[in-house]
Amino acid sequence: MMKCFFHEGLTFFSYCAHHCIIDNTNLARLMGSGANAVIVDEMNRFARQYGFKFICHEI
Repeated sequence: MMKCFFHEGLTFFSYCAHHCIIDNTNLARLMGSGANAVIVDEMNRFARQYGFKFICHEI
């Protein structure tokens, strides 16, 4: 669902920032938080397709 949401938004705007700050959601984050967060491999691959990187905000 999260990938679908991002795909629709990025397709609509035809633009993507280089960094996507997320709220430590477990949909994209495997473990950790903030700078120590580990992003799920599937979501890293998805982000690379569009040229951006997921970054979790600090708690």
